[in-house]
Amino acid sequence: MDVQPVVIEISPFPSVPEALSRLAGCRNVVLFESSLIRPPLGRYSFLAANPFEVLRIPVGEISPKPFARISALLQKYPAKTISGLPPFQGGAAGLLSYELGRCFEVLPVPQRDEFQIPLAVIGFYRWVLAWDHVLNRCWFIGHGFPAESPSSRRSVAEQDWQEIRTLLQRDEISLDEQASAWSAGTPSIHRSSGMDRKLHTTADKPVSLFPGLRSNFTRQEYLEAVQNVIDKIVAGDIFQTNLSQRFTSPASRPPVAQ
Repeated sequence: MDVQPVVIEISPFPSVPEALSRLAGCRNVVLFESSLIRPPLGRYSFLAANPFEVLRIPVGEISPKPFARISALLQKYPAKTISGLPPFQGGAAGLLSYELGRCFEVLPVPQRDEFQIPLAVIGFYRWVLAWDHVLNRCWFIGHGFPAESPSSRRSVAEQDWQEIRTLLQRDEISLDEQASAWSAGTPSIHRSSGMDRKLHTTADKPVSLFPGLRSNFTRQEYLEAVQNVIDKIVAGDIFQTNLSQRFTSPASRPPVAQ
C-alpha cells in the first residue's frame, strides 16, 4: 500500500549536535552526519531513534544469505519516497561487524572472541530527522510503521512527531543527565554481550603513565615483539607485519558526551 508519509518542516530547527543531545536518551539512536558540506557529497545529515523492530544476527550464526532477512523486512514495510527531500527518509540502519565476512568467505576461526559482538544489528526506523545543509532546512519524516492502515499509520507518525518535538524543545541536557539516561537505558551491545562483566581480558595490563588505561602488552613485551619482527624481516622470513596493541578503558560517560 502506497501511503504518503507525514512530513513536517522544522523551523527554526536545531543543529545536528543539539538534536543529538536532546534525543540521546532514546533507544538505538543512529546518526549519519556530514562534516564536509559540499554537494553532492556531504550535503545531508540524518538522525533516527526508537526503531519499531531490531534484527540481530548473533555471533556464530553463519548464514549464506545474511541480508535476506533484512530484505524481507524491508519488503514487508514498503515506504513512499518523497522527491525533493533528503534521500534517507526512514528504513534500515545499523552496524555490520567485521566478522560478517564469514558469511561470504571461508576464513579461519579466531582463537578467542572476547567481545562477542553480533554479526549485524539492524534497526528499522519509522521516522527520521533529515537536514539539507545546502538549503539550510530540516524535516521530520514519519511513516507510522508497523501500523497497516493509512489512518493508523498517520496517527502513529503524528504521535511520534509530538514526542520528538517535545524532546527537541526542552532545555539543553547536562552531561550528568546524559550519563544517567545512558546507564538506565536499554542494554547496549556492550552490556548484552557480557563485556560489562569482564571488560579486560587479554588487554589486562595497566599502563603506568595513564591510570585506568590497560593494554595487552607490557612495555617490555611490546619491545620484544618489535625486535622479533625485525629479526624475522632480516632473516627473510617475512617482509611486513602489522603489530597492533589493544588499549582499553572503562567509559564513565555516554558516547555523545565524550
